Amino acid sequence: MKYLLKNFLLLTMVLIFANKSFSNGIKITNVIVLPNTNQIQFDVSWENSWRSDVLQNWDAAYIFMKYKNISGLWTPLLFSISNNSVPTGFNILIPPINFNNSTFYTGAFLYRSVSGSGTSNISGVKIGMPPNISTGVFDIKVFGIEMVYVPGGAYFLGDRNSSANSFRDLFTPTDPYYVQDNTCLNLIDPIIPQTSIGFTNFPTGYNSFYCMKYETSQGAYRDFLNTLGYTAQINRTAFAPNSAVGTKALTNSTTGRSYIEVATPGNAANNTAAIYGCDAFNNNVFDEINDGEYVVCNYLNWPDLAAYLAWAGLVPMTELQFEKICRGPVQPTTGEFAWGNTLIATSPYNIVNNANDNEGISNASTTNGNANYAATSTGNVPFRNGIFATATSNRITSGGSYYGVMEMSGSVWERVVTTANAEGRSYSGGSTPLFLYFTTGNAYTISYDNWPGYNTGSIDGTVPAFGLMYRGGSNSFPATELRVSNRTAPYVITLPDVIRYVDQGGRGVRNL
Repeated sequence: MKYLLKNFLLLTMVLIFANKSFSNGIKITNVIVLPNTNQIQFDVSWENSWRSDVLQNWDAAYIFMKYKNISGLWTPLLFSISNNSVPTGFNILIPPINFNNSTFYTGAFLYRSVSGSGTSNISGVKIGMPPNISTGVFDIKVFGIEMVYVPGGAYFLGDRNSSANSFRDLFTPTDPYYVQDNTCLNLIDPIIPQTSIGFTNFPTGYNSFYCMKYETSQGAYRDFLNTLGYTAQINRTAFAPNSAVGTKALTNSTTGRSYIEVATPGNAANNTAAIYGCDAFNNNVFDEINDGEYVVCNYLNWPDLAAYLAWAGLVPMTELQFEKICRGPVQPTTGEFAWGNTLIATSPYNIVNNANDNEGISNASTTNGNANYAATSTGNVPFRNGIFATATSNRITSGGSYYGVMEMSGSVWERVVTTANAEGRSYSGGSTPLFLYFTTGNAYTISYDNWPGYNTGSIDGTVPAFGLMYRGGSNSFPATELRVSNRTAPYVITLPDVIRYVDQGGRGVRNL
């Protein structure tokens, strides 16, 4: 979701020109710059919101902003930590990003302060910004992503026999491993020859973190592309930005439900970036309500996803975090899916309201877990994010995880950082997301977080993405791959991961 405004501050006059889009139910409206206060004010709302003090779990609107600098590049708009406010009933958290021995604040989490559920409507949010941005002429874009808070604490890894490679305990190898701290001493990873592993900086899931509630949507990736320059767009799409109107951005397939297209061609000669839009019905009228921006974004390779996460100030999840998100703190059930049992729908789904913001399934199971996988996905294609969550669904029929994260079993593969090789185990994540290098569109860093596929300055797809693994199954694979603890060894990535597939996308987390 994004909201665009052009900020003219001449004395006390503010003129705003906005065009807005909505993604996954989150809406940001009424954005203004408050003169003489160094603040941006806006309203935000999102559906299916909750806070459970029993589980110490809630969802949140994650807000971040970009502004166009004097060179014409969209760069992060830094936040203040002392000039922010939200109405009663809500909290605001602005965690630090530690980068190159400096501390930055680039994103804010807005969430309920008391237990409740339903639509969250927050009016008059005020975010502080640097004084140099509050005077002058700038374009500013405000973005929002729905995320879920996963509380710190103990949990289990492995479920005894989902696959021969499921995590287990050193002393009782037939049992799952109980994570009681961040070291994970005596954890067995059967894929590697050593008998047990322990960690120092690897995000184990024991500490709290936020996870994207949904996988990256096509509208979200479109918005990302529209903050890149021409050269950067070349690296983050499959076809040149100066292609004709209607050219697909990520694939030439007409059957894979990939709807991002060139709306206004770029110009290589003067380095003018393209403008992308969603157009599910190929009528060259872009970003209508039924143009598919709410559908999960597929055909994303690893450099694409890494760049999107870096742009948003997020990081890859680890496979340990993946299992905690799915299972929570409860004892594992052998062969369970993300919704906590082994029951799964098996009939092909019928899509209704195709590509609309309310796209649904007319024959979803009312008793078993619903998921988009080979047996149910006609054409092996993605659906709208959160498609199984309805007014009458529960955790099982919505396909939701213990903490309320959607589509952790099925849809598109989750790219996670693995413990199965040294490259993965060297990943630290921490609170230091990579930054996006806006001239190339690649994720880059000068710190040492060891994202998979990092090569002399950026993740550019030129070296193998050692350290990555696929988890959670996809719309093209059988139900066995959707199991929470399934770790089939070939899904450890040993290639650069630059080929674009119909069942590959992803999401990120933010470690606290």
